[in-house]
Amino acid sequence: MAISTADLQARHEALVQALSLDGEATANILDASASPAAVDIRIRAPGGRAGHAASFRYFEKYARSGAGWMLVEYVYLISWQNGLGQLEYHWHPLPWSAEEPIFHIHCQPPGGARGYFRSHALLLEEARTDLLRRYGAWMAVDCSGLYPLDAT
Repeated sequence: MAISTADLQARHEALVQALSLDGEATANILDASASPAAVDIRIRAPGGRAGHAASFRYFEKYARSGAGWMLVEYVYLISWQNGLGQLEYHWHPLPWSAEEPIFHIHCQPPGGARGYFRSHALLLEEARTDLLRRYGAWMAVDCSGLYPLDAT
């Protein structure tokens, strides 16, 4: 479903305001005069010797569709600065997907390799809830319950 330029701008502003509560926020300036347009907000969450315990990124890309905008890609992630791993929810085309976006997870446990796993559609708000839960529990990334992504 396409959203209007005004709704896209309002979403960007609301997200910046809400996500700024989670730590030190850096946000792009949404440029709705060009397609694609991106919402890209990065958060440095407090704690740890590095000055922040975790980094979060919330990225959404929108393409013009008629008079409105359609979501065409997203990346929502937590990256621990203290060796607890990285977890990323993605939706975008992969080299083998014939330009079709694929829901997937990049998961890298502490000391382990980064892998690709299956996922499902996820709203930014759902991802934020999950990532903040992990941060609040100081939860190391665990990929053991995930299903590998088959590249066929």
